[in-house]
Amino acid sequence: MDSKINKAVDLVQSEGVAHIKAEFIIKCDPSKNTASSDESDAENRNGKKRKNKRGQNKDREKTMRIEKVPDSEKLCISLSTGVECPSGEKCPFGIRCRAGMSHMIDGKQIINEKLVEENITNVFNGITREHRESLRAKDVKFPRTLEAKKTIESKKRQVKDLIEGVSPDQNKYSSSAIFEDQEKVKNKVDFKGKTYLAPLTTVGNLPFRRICKEFGVDITCSEMILCDNILNGYNTDWALTKRHSSEDIFGIQLCGNNFDQIVQTTEVLNNFCKVDFIDLNVGCPIESVFKKGSGSGMLRSKKRLFSILEGMNLVSKVPITVKYRTGIGNGENTGLELSLKLQEIGIPLGTIHGRSRTQRYSKLADWDYIKSVKESVPQLNIFGNGDVFSWEDYWNKIEETKVDGIMIGRGALIKPWIFKEINERKVWDISSRERLDILKKYCNYGLEHWGTDEM
Repeated sequence: MDSKINKAVDLVQSEGVAHIKAEFIIKCDPSKNTASSDESDAENRNGKKRKNKRGQNKDREKTMRIEKVPDSEKLCISLSTGVECPSGEKCPFGIRCRAGMSHMIDGKQIINEKLVEENITNVFNGITREHRESLRAKDVKFPRTLEAKKTIESKKRQVKDLIEGVSPDQNKYSSSAIFEDQEKVKNKVDFKGKTYLAPLTTVGNLPFRRICKEFGVDITCSEMILCDNILNGYNTDWALTKRHSSEDIFGIQLCGNNFDQIVQTTEVLNNFCKVDFIDLNVGCPIESVFKKGSGSGMLRSKKRLFSILEGMNLVSKVPITVKYRTGIGNGENTGLELSLKLQEIGIPLGTIHGRSRTQRYSKLADWDYIKSVKESVPQLNIFGNGDVFSWEDYWNKIEETKVDGIMIGRGALIKPWIFKEINERKVWDISSRERLDILKKYCNYGLEHWGTDEM
């Protein structure tokens, strides 16, 4: 009786302890702990420092690793959109697809080849695994870039000899046969009179461009892409080259700082991508880009810039265009000099942002300067850019400056339907429900393009 009372007292006194029945207690093997403690005690007694084990502990539990969910357990993205499955029987999610009824009859999947074909071909470009591996392994050859470099260097020697009064020797100057009649085989794009959605970093993505295409924009361009990342086969940058089938005039904008880097990227894009033109960014004002000599930093070295543009024009089978600012600092306008060189090289389009690099996006764009440039280079298509937020702004600038077109950036971000207003020359009185429908469509396009990892 006393023993039972003592046990009860012990239970009451041990507050905060969860008591476990004996049959559920797992007995640990004390020999392991004893052995390890004996070893450490022996080492301490001998005065020797214990030697830590080296190498990877491959037997440890992977508690911190995020396990990859196999495809067989993932949910179909149609669960989010609620639309008809675009894949037919090819849908990898099978009966787990929310839109499964659109490709199943009596529990059996059916094939709709038309839907499968539409789903496969509505987005172009990107990079295959084979191309990515060959780029990373530096196995890709650039024969046109090498020939372009030789041709440009030969021209420089010829000009130098003429200046120095050396009698010209045609055998001394090499010119590659692969560039003969280059302009005849190059694809042509009629830029004149078309609306142009600016290449907007991070926000000018494929879903947003699709929205703008539905509102009537003519020309679209990718976000700014770094040449180094393209040549190294980075998936994140190659993903920016993707083009939707609705983008009938589509370009890719590049950013770099040296001849080989930019011209090689131009050659790669010509070989691997379906593109209508390639644009060189000579206007990005970001400090990190400027310090590397890219973007607006290229305006500091005009000879290098002119050589790069000439190389791009030789290598590319599609037109080369350039987007640039009025200059680096206030009162240091170099846009006219660059425009004259573009006309000389044979570049079909130059887009001038009417602000200097130091202005960034402050103060009003200098459209008077853009007008003076256009008057000086009548053979070159000149597009203006800056402070166009309505259809009245657009047509007033066209009439006042006589530019061939206008690139719109922030105006399209504020209201993507600005292109509809420009084409119809009237304000669109959009309702709140129509705005919400645009947002829904943008979200659906995003899910279709990027998918989801949270369903």
